[in-house]
Amino acid sequence: MLPALALAFSIPGCGADYPAELLGSIALQANEDGSFTAVVVVCRGQVDEIEVSKIDPTDPDDRTRSTDGGTWQRRDERLSRGVHELPLGDPGPEWVVRTPPNLDDPTKLYVFRGSGQLEDKGTRVTRQTALTGEAIARLQPGHVLFNDDQLLTREEFDNYCSSPPRPLLPQ
Repeated sequence: MLPALALAFSIPGCGADYPAELLGSIALQANEDGSFTAVVVVCRGQVDEIEVSKIDPTDPDDRTRSTDGGTWQRRDERLSRGVHELPLGDPGPEWVVRTPPNLDDPTKLYVFRGSGQLEDKGTRVTRQTALTGEAIARLQPGHVLFNDDQLLTREEFDNYCSSPPRPLLPQ
């Protein structure tokens, strides 16, 4: 079954435990029909691009951060504070698909990230989320796959800013 991507930031108490320079984070959610959807929860700033790098975890030199796992860019209005969804296969007319999604290799590591603007501070990014292809292939609807293959409910992920998973807080 194919999962869906999610960027998450919650609105109430947004940013209380989250680094001020980051816009948010990313997770992957499986849809009932086997497709992927990016769920974007923006806490601060605006997100206008989502990228997925496909990396060979057995090759220490394969850290080039290519975006051959997929790239999506907003046409007009950026995603602002709140919860948003990005269907990866068919994102709709408000997104430009620069690189079609390719998350089907269970031997790869997929690194998701978003980028955008934080007021007058210029370009900022979301926290990177690294997921294994094997975990992506096993993901079932009703859950999202978060950093280091951690399973969360959609509700837990939507509340990421106000209640981030404790093991994943920045040091």
